[in-house]
Amino acid sequence: SGKNTVCFGNSTLCGGGSSTGAKLVCQDRSKPDHVDIGAMSREWTSSEVIRLDDGYTLECTKSKIRLTQLVVGVDGLAVVVAGTGPAASCLLTIGGLTLAQLRWIFSDWADVTLANDRDGGVDVASVAPNNNNNGIKEWSDLSSECAAVPINTYGAGAASGTSAFFGEIVLCTNCFAAKSGYTPETWARCDDTDIHDLEQMSDPADVEHFMETRRKPNCLIDSEDDEKILEWVEADTKGIAYFGYAYYAMHSSKLAVLLI
Repeated sequence: SGKNTVCFGNSTLCGGGSSTGAKLVCQDRSKPDHVDIGAMSREWTSSEVIRLDDGYTLECTKSKIRLTQLVVGVDGLAVVVAGTGPAASCLLTIGGLTLAQLRWIFSDWADVTLANDRDGGVDVASVAPNNNNNGIKEWSDLSSECAAVPINTYGAGAASGTSAFFGEIVLCTNCFAAKSGYTPETWARCDDTDIHDLEQMSDPADVEHFMETRRKPNCLIDSEDDEKILEWVEADTKGIAYFGYAYYAMHSSKLAVLLI
């Protein structure tokens, strides 16, 4: 990916999401950014490779490079909020979130679509029993004992297998994959300019100022860098985020993890 590069003798280790690993290992060997080993935390897609008749050899659809996939571990996700603040207080009160509530929080579908689409099936009245229907998803929509502040969302970037896994589990799987015949469902993502500007900030005071003055309610701010997601959800105590469980475990003293 070129974002983080570390050299070990004649070896180079580059950081990036699962889609970056898939792209570069399938890159034509004549290209300077081709890599010999790629890491992914999701399955291959049919647009990237085909599985050959032996059941384990994969062939890249464009370059025809043949690959073997080795499973070395299973990735787990954590959904978290800042350790203190309105989000943590609310979740302590209600005891966690259901998958339906998580979908309501992260989905770009309107309530009417979540309730009435053939692949919706969300009982919005049950998911958000205190909803005041003001067009903003608030913690108080979940319970009258929670603060009336926006539920702001943070998560992994689109190139990440973490994002793909979370979308497949929390949203309608076929809708998230944009399969023919299904209503597309994804994240309500914030403006690209706002996300880019926030990504460039290194001073915590600047991040806090952004959250107070420029942060639009509810929409997803995403990043390929877990460190950024951690920084943002710490600064925005109204926020909710997801990333790899191992990363939560490293920073558990700063966060509250959700029961789902």
